[in-house]
Parts: sequence; C-alpha cells; structure tokens
Amino acid sequence: MIDIQGKLQRAVERSQHRGYAEQIIRRFCAPTALQPSDADAIILDYISYKFMLEREQLQITDDLIDLAKRSVSQAIKTREIKWDQKDCHGTTESMTKKILLVTSIEKNLDIKIDKKAYMQLDTAQDLRNIVCSLLADKAM
Repeated sequence: MIDIQGKLQRAVERSQHRGYAEQIIRRFCAPTALQPSDADAIILDYISYKFMLEREQLQITDDLIDLAKRSVSQAIKTREIKWDQKDCHGTTESMTKKILLVTSIEKNLDIKIDKKAYMQLDTAQDLRNIVCSLLADKAM
C-alpha cells in the first residue's frame, strides 16, 4: 500500500527546506550595502544549514573541504560512506558537498562562478568575497 500521507509530508518538508535555504542566501540581496561581517554571517549560516553543522563547528575552520568532510563524517552515522571515498568520476564525498554548496548559491542568487574562481575557493571567506563581487557586478 502506498503511504500517500508520508509522501505528502516529505514533499512539504523538502519545500520548507528549500524555502529556508533560499531565505538565508537571499539576504545577500538586501537593499542596503552589506558589511563584510554581515556577508560572513550569511555565508556561515548557509554553510551551517546546508552542511548540517552547528555554528560552533564552523568556528574551528572555514576551509570548505574540511567543513564538507565534517559534514560527511556526520552522515557516516546513517550511511556507509567515507569522506575520502571516491565515486566513479574520482570525486570525493566532501568535494561533492562543496560543489553542491556553490551550485545552490549560484542558483539562488542567479550568479555564475567561473571555473578559475571556483578552483580558488578554499574558505568560507573566499566564497563570501566572490559572491559579493559577482553581486556587485550584477547590480551595475
């Protein structure tokens, strides 16, 4: 028997999840200019939410791959994966999380981070800098 109620509940939860993530990142589009500390807070809130990490865990490091590894390590509790396990394309779980994070920011803010800039994204601050730069260019 099909659990229609369960499917509806999961669909509502996914919708709320997307809405909350968009709500966080769209604070970049505030009508007033953002201070670097405000932009940092937005990026850290978004990473915390998307990687399912507590904000305290983000204070240990702002290295995106290290944060992704921490996130994957938490997921290991529910799935049989390793943070350095590679898929058929040679991509690790932590690199995949970083790619998905950047892709979701691009989609929600309607920006595109070029390949060269992406390869230089190592920290949350790097991510904040490129997002602020692209949004400033977009506003012109």
